[in-house]
Amino acid sequence: MKTARATRSNNARELILDAAIRVVDKDGAGHLTIDAVATEVGRSKGGVLYHFPNKRALLNGMLARMIERELTALDTAPGNTPLGRHLHSTGNLRRDDKAASLALLAAAAEDPEMLGVMRDAYQQLFLQARADCKHPAEVNTILLAAEGLRLLSVLGVLPLSETEQRAVHKHLAARAEQL
Repeated sequence: MKTARATRSNNARELILDAAIRVVDKDGAGHLTIDAVATEVGRSKGGVLYHFPNKRALLNGMLARMIERELTALDTAPGNTPLGRHLHSTGNLRRDDKAASLALLAAAAEDPEMLGVMRDAYQQLFLQARADCKHPAEVNTILLAAEGLRLLSVLGVLPLSETEQRAVHKHLAARAEQL
């Protein structure tokens, strides 16, 4: 059973992570600092540092939350296969997930070790998607296409309308269910 103190601490962490995402969304990944997050959340710098002792810890918190949300979306997504569920769960990337992804991408450029957790998550995804599959190259192609769409969307350079993006995801999901 969680104590009231633990619940307040978890709520404060979530508020700080929300504020970090708002900073990135408003000002860009390069402006993500502990000071900017403290200002955004309306707390002292020490209040933020209590939960996240440095920027790397804050970024790791953002990454952990993003992965947790994706796993939850994957568990509840429609589809008959891990690949189909992944395509359904990634078809509707939320604005705050885009901002968090952009911040993590910028951080990874400075500190590639941060990508270790994501590397492990993607390795699991690809292994699960290819399990008992007769066409692993097709699975790889579909996953890479979906992740390419997501990356271009995060970077803000995807030359497709929302309708076109949904159509591509629908097509990929249909292909995934045929495998």
